Amino acid sequence: MPLSAILNTALTGLNVAQAALDVTSQNISNVNTPGYTRETVQQEPLVTAGQGTGVAITNIQSVTDQFLQGELQSSAASTGQYNAMNEIQNELQNAIGDPAQQDSIASAINQIFSSITELAADTTQQTSRSSTINAIQSFRNQIGSL
Repeated sequence: MPLSAILNTALTGLNVAQAALDVTSQNISNVNTPGYTRETVQQEPLVTAGQGTGVAITNIQSVTDQFLQGELQSSAASTGQYNAMNEIQNELQNAIGDPAQQDSIASAINQIFSSITELAADTTQQTSRSSTINAIQSFRNQIGSL
């Protein structure tokens, strides 16, 4: 093997080693950078007529953790599911209303009970009867609107 071929083989090895050191220094300097992924240098031998003539870089590849990728996708899916459930629960809460409000379902139930209590105290009063019927109809309408 001629001296120039030997020197060329050594030169390709040094060039690949230099590129690998550059990638390693980037990995070290960016270790605390959010979102940065470690990189590795992929190498392959150069062969001519059955003899090794050096080495070449085939690829500089980012290394990601497959488990973390899966967990990220899973958590994104769960977030979407919980957001949808939250929206449904908020709509239901808005439909039911705040118990302290006059137009809430809890308030309508309280009106029914107070009307029935009034009616039970004196069953002869027409206003108590109509008040109870109105309270029940109002509650029925609210439930129907849900």
